[in-house]
Amino acid sequence: MLGPISRLAVALALAGCAAPDKPAPRIEPGMWSVSGVDAQLGRYGGTLEIRPGVDGRLQLIRVVSLADVVHADGRAVDLVWTGSVQSDAPDAATLSVALRRADFVPQVEEVVRRAADAAPPEVAGDLSVGEGRSLSIEYTAAADPSFAVREVGVLAGAPGNEPIFRSGRSLRATHPPPDPILRALLFELFESFHDLPAVAPFTGHPRFRRAVHFQVVERTDFDFYRANPDRIRVVDKVVDAISLAETEIRANAFRAALGAKAAFYQDGLTNEFVGPTGMVLRGVSRRGVPLDD
Repeated sequence: MLGPISRLAVALALAGCAAPDKPAPRIEPGMWSVSGVDAQLGRYGGTLEIRPGVDGRLQLIRVVSLADVVHADGRAVDLVWTGSVQSDAPDAATLSVALRRADFVPQVEEVVRRAADAAPPEVAGDLSVGEGRSLSIEYTAAADPSFAVREVGVLAGAPGNEPIFRSGRSLRATHPPPDPILRALLFELFESFHDLPAVAPFTGHPRFRRAVHFQVVERTDFDFYRANPDRIRVVDKVVDAISLAETEIRANAFRAALGAKAAFYQDGLTNEFVGPTGMVLRGVSRRGVPLDD
């Protein structure tokens, strides 16, 4: 017969041999055909994907086409949202998306970016799973009471090998790190520049201390625009005149091959802006309207 100490030892040994805890249940990855109504942008339809990220956490990718909004030049407007998925049950989840407002265009007509716009509005999606793994989602934004999106989805299948959208933006170093002696010399030479109010907050950052310059390589949606030159796609941003203008710049850069661009501008220069004497007689306004020189 086992004494109290022996029984305790057996219990501890059995506990150590017990099966490991199972991971908490969560919503299953999948792809859904979605449709809904945005209080600010109207009707839309598209695809929502929930898939594991490289770290195993669930991520959200949502690509939709707006039915009631077109660009100023007639191009259709699509939206892409990317974000995270928090789920502790197979029939519910919370979706999180940060929609950027301030980027590189400060103003378009009456729409102006201000300092307060630097913080991206946080969108929260309350997702519930119904019969046949159908979805019902309500999106809200605490910073904007007028933001309201109601969405339903029908299961289309499992995620593919590749996500339905992938960012093509990256940073590329333009040179190796400088020699320590050269770096010290440069930092001493540019000391007054480092003291400027606009620069000083960043001088202690490790990337600043490395003294390596980077260039942005932007290939996001290159293939999309070559295949869909009649569309623009706003990625992880609020939709207004400024974000549409920023997106138009990328779309115009990517949608035509270099030869087509050269032919387009040569035709305009030859037939629109050059007079019989060979002089440029006309220009264009910021909105593309021809003006007499």
